[in-house]
Amino acid sequence: MNSVKYQYINDVAMKKIADILEEFYQSEQSAEELIEQLKKAFPVHYADENAWKRRLEGFYETSERLLEETIEEGKDRYGKNWNRERAMEEARIQPLKYYHRITGTSDPDSDNTFQRDYFAHFTKALVKLEDDIYLLAKMYRDLTRQSEHEE
Repeated sequence: MNSVKYQYINDVAMKKIADILEEFYQSEQSAEELIEQLKKAFPVHYADENAWKRRLEGFYETSERLLEETIEEGKDRYGKNWNRERAMEEARIQPLKYYHRITGTSDPDSDNTFQRDYFAHFTKALVKLEDDIYLLAKMYRDLTRQSEHEE
């Protein structure tokens, strides 16, 4: 899995993520329903900056786990050539700097770490991560449906 060291989510939150994703994998839940469950699991209290950071880390971890599972499903369908880069390209995942450009703010195109760049621009990062989860969940669902039809 990834090597990010989280500061705002703990083992209980990681278990919530695992449970939510397991339910998504085992059901016919839509991408929208998955996002709603995540928002309930990581509520935002507008006066609590740490609540935003917990949601940010929770969404990031969810997107990483969902990407890994989508890669595995894609390998079953497309073989060894299906990797992280191809899955992200097929899902149309955009980097955070894309969200800087579309909002009219510029940030140096530096290779920032997750914590520095995402926490510095956490509202944009939350929009990006929600988009990522939505796109990956749709791709995962499409891959699993295609596999079912082939059997």
